[in-house]
Amino acid sequence: WLPVVLPAPAHAEPIDIAKSLVNYAVRAELDILHDPEGTLTLAEMLGSVSPSRFSPATRLHFPRCDCALWTRFQLINPTPQTRQVLLMNPWPYVNTIDLYAVKADGSHEHHLLGSHRRHLQGRILHRYEVQPLLVGPGETITLFTRHASANAINVGVNLFSPEHLMDFLLRDEKMTITHLRVAQVYGEGMRTNRIIPVMRKELKERNSITVFGNGERTINFIEVKKLLSVMSFFITNEVA
Repeated sequence: WLPVVLPAPAHAEPIDIAKSLVNYAVRAELDILHDPEGTLTLAEMLGSVSPSRFSPATRLHFPRCDCALWTRFQLINPTPQTRQVLLMNPWPYVNTIDLYAVKADGSHEHHLLGSHRRHLQGRILHRYEVQPLLVGPGETITLFTRHASANAINVGVNLFSPEHLMDFLLRDEKMTITHLRVAQVYGEGMRTNRIIPVMRKELKERNSITVFGNGERTINFIEVKKLLSVMSFFITNEVA
């Protein structure tokens, strides 16, 4: 048995990702910690490092220094469905950024960002890096970022709801974007381990369908041919 160390809450309320987020700048919600030796790790952030060493960020720009800067903030998904949020790094010249998304049970995702890593990996798709994150129903996650750079360091990220990112990136282009929030798609050729084929098989073999849960959850489905007809309509007609 191993003890689970949970992240300490940030000073501000978690950011509600169910709201429409368009280039939402995480600034007031940001806590910051200065690591002069540049040696602190996530395990220490969750364990031996006193939460009081974090303080509300009063500035976002730091001149060149041989150090690392950690930031912390929280996201909450109050809805009964898993939701995606996009994190954009608005500072393209920070060499390395480690992004840790820590769940309530202590598990975490680790994402490698930063201009130095992009050049090494040959992934220069856009000046601004975008990292998608999934937040489960009713879940609160704590985001830690570790910034290190040979240049000046700027901290802070911007948040987008997925449907708004393309609008923002193409805001100066003469282009109309239509967003379709699609339900779960089913139809001919889909994998046999998906819910519709599984239910059909059970119905055929046992004349029954097994459903787990408390009966309160609803799921929308759309047949693939119907989806194609809807997409064709939007492609072939002008949309205001």
